[in-house]
Amino acid sequence: MLFRKKNNKIILIGLNHISLTLARSLSKNHDVIIYYQQSRLPYGNINMDALIEKIDGSVLSLLQEKAVEQVNCIVALTDDDQYNLFLTSIAKDLGIARTVAMVQQIDYLELRTMADLIFNPHQLIIDQISNKIKETRLLNIRNFIPGQVDISELMVTNKGLFSYQKIKNIILDEGLIIAVNRGNKMMLPSPELQLYPGDKVFILFRKNMMANFFKIFKRYQGKKRLFILGGTGLALTMLRVWENIFEPIIVVERSLERCNQLAALLEKIIVLHGEGIDLQMLREEGLDHTSNFLAVDLDDYSNLLGGFGAEKIGCNNVITLLNNPNLKHIGSLLGLANILSLPDLLAEYIIKFISSGQGFNKYVLGDQIYTTEIKIAADSRLLDQKISEIKLPSGIKIGIIKRDNKIVIPRGDVIIKTNDLLFIFFYHEHEAEIYNIFNSRYKY
Repeated sequence: MLFRKKNNKIILIGLNHISLTLARSLSKNHDVIIYYQQSRLPYGNINMDALIEKIDGSVLSLLQEKAVEQVNCIVALTDDDQYNLFLTSIAKDLGIARTVAMVQQIDYLELRTMADLIFNPHQLIIDQISNKIKETRLLNIRNFIPGQVDISELMVTNKGLFSYQKIKNIILDEGLIIAVNRGNKMMLPSPELQLYPGDKVFILFRKNMMANFFKIFKRYQGKKRLFILGGTGLALTMLRVWENIFEPIIVVERSLERCNQLAALLEKIIVLHGEGIDLQMLREEGLDHTSNFLAVDLDDYSNLLGGFGAEKIGCNNVITLLNNPNLKHIGSLLGLANILSLPDLLAEYIIKFISSGQGFNKYVLGDQIYTTEIKIAADSRLLDQKISEIKLPSGIKIGIIKRDNKIVIPRGDVIIKTNDLLFIFFYHEHEAEIYNIFNSRYKY
């Protein structure tokens, strides 16, 4: 392996659109090599500033043979979740500083592994789509702790649940109000802070709790139709998250066998056996300018044509997902307004992690309120104290606690324990106080 750039070596395992898109971006500042095990190169001639090598044996043997001390990151992007997690664990044992694993099964996000970052593509793309749909846009989902914690943004309205309420009177079982934006000023809320229409409330909540939040808020009385083209695994995840937001939800799927599977799994959902280009069928099912249409089939051409047809019918809320980023120009030629490239999205997410070296964005709330993580040492002055007993300045707030890879909401009766990882939100001027209060080196 010939490296040209010092101290910037990255190995990608698995050859697909995601690894190719990632390699094109990373190769500008890193030496990148992609290893794959397919019998032949699946994408023909590939022109990029990265090495692409076929593995005849095991990746484990290859890593042991190579000079891994030259490698500072390995990203496992194969279709096998267990294999990806295994590779990242082995890489850690061999001394590779940063490891990233992609998993398709959401349950794997809860595992205690040696990987520095585990992510699920479905969750990331649903977060992006949530920002583009009117009925879910208020949530403005942002990843905080990948795979475990998100931050949502909610606008307080005159007749909303939070209107004129004090923070101390708002109880969210699986979440916590962490900040309030009022007149472009970000505030860490005190218990006595009263919310007014026009305020933007930022809520930390556990992953996969989005549906529960909608039940609490009861914001959407007039539900709209949601059409989903393609009964994929991604579509199934969307259905489970959004089944209480849209009515009806209509899935259009070409495979009769898959239609029967979806119908057996989801009682409330209307499943149609057909093509996305069957405009007459879509009209008969009520697709109009008020509907939402998501094209998320595995076949990109089906998504492009389905999205194009939906817009021609007059639907104003069409989102087209592409698995191959090289087809984005076709979407532009068709005049599609909202095109999401899954490889581009995942590559951007991984690059942000590699660049920052951490699994969360310290500027997730902008430049007025920052965040950091502090690990509680055995001699910490906060050890064995209840949250309610800890006296923090108004400009410092404990947002979430990570304990044994589980997320703990910092209620008043929660007791701080050794090795707890505290995620702290603070105004910049309180840096010195953070060090004194938590008795830990400040990680900036």
